[in-house]
Amino acid sequence: RLGAVLQNAFVVRGGPGGRIAPDEGWTLFRYQHGAASRISVCASLTEAVPALVALALDDGVPICVAIGHAGREIEPAADELARRLRASGQAVGIERYRVGASVGAHTGADSFGLFWWPAP
Repeated sequence: RLGAVLQNAFVVRGGPGGRIAPDEGWTLFRYQHGAASRISVCASLTEAVPALVALALDDGVPICVAIGHAGREIEPAADELARRLRASGQAVGIERYRVGASVGAHTGADSFGLFWWPAP
């Protein structure tokens, strides 16, 4: 039931430890139709967080959110993402999780992102 409306976006700093090619900054991706598609590249995490917020809030409807992060050093960015979504008033439920090893093998330790869906 949720699969038809579930959306996602994630940020990865490519390079050693993952399967994402090295890049100058933090690459924003969405996973759709069986493949990761690149949205943009941000110069820093400070720039990436508002980009993720904008994607999640784009439809203007109340949403539920699940925010995940891989490495401990990325956790503050995931915390800031949660804070901004909570402050928007549009995210009515926020869950947190750690990105597991199977995803981390593709993204490396420097990754975080979110899933979101319309609130019931």
